[in-house]
Amino acid sequence: MDRDADRKAVLWVAAGAALWGTDTVFRAPLAQALTPIHIVLYEHLILAVIVLPILIRRRRSLADISPRGWLAVLGISWIGSAAATVAFTYAIQSGNPTTAVLLQKLQPLFAIILARSLLKERWASRFPLIALAGIAGAYLISFGGGNLLEPFAAVAPGPAALATLAALGWGSSTVLGRCGWPQKFHSTC
Repeated sequence: MDRDADRKAVLWVAAGAALWGTDTVFRAPLAQALTPIHIVLYEHLILAVIVLPILIRRRRSLADISPRGWLAVLGISWIGSAAATVAFTYAIQSGNPTTAVLLQKLQPLFAIILARSLLKERWASRFPLIALAGIAGAYLISFGGGNLLEPFAAVAPGPAALATLAALGWGSSTVLGRCGWPQKFHSTC
């Protein structure tokens, strides 16, 4: 990859990360006007229009994707992109958006646990302590003002379960993305 492509890749990742923080700002009002399935469908139609020219230009590269890679693509698109986003949108629509966003922060934890179990990746011996500190930090950021136990009383189990399911779906997509890589990059999946 040349330097110009590296810079473009970094810019695309930065733009995506910047938009990720605005997710709930747009999704909460939309969830009051549309069903979560419609919101996710429209999101994916917009993304398809954006990505289609790239796919057309790189269509020869699609032949290089292995059957295992195509299974990973299907898993990422259906589990992580569609199902998890629908679950997250339902969680925002039917519960407290702050709780949904907090539970969304479990995604890296699920990705790490799944990578360890499915890809046989190792983690540092201090990982449980770091994970606990991260979860506590996310909780304090979301609910740090006032009584720290009060949010548990306000958490509706259904929306919380949907947000957790969304985080699991997104975390599993991260691991499935590794499964689609050629054998020379990763041997287990």
